[in-house]
Amino acid sequence: MDYVINLLRIELAKNRSHRSANTKLSTDQLKANLPRIISEGEQIRAAIKILSTP
Repeated sequence: MDYVINLLRIELAKNRSHRSANTKLSTDQLKANLPRIISEGEQIRAAIKILSTP
């Protein structure tokens, strides 16, 4: 479980550094990407839930 959490942290760090290198997203772009962002968050939560159950 700790291994998976560390992998997720590494991915998040990569995403943050990648995002900060780009220009800030416009409101329209953010709204357009929101369903995908939420979906990815839900998938990560589901994966953590599955992996954390004995």
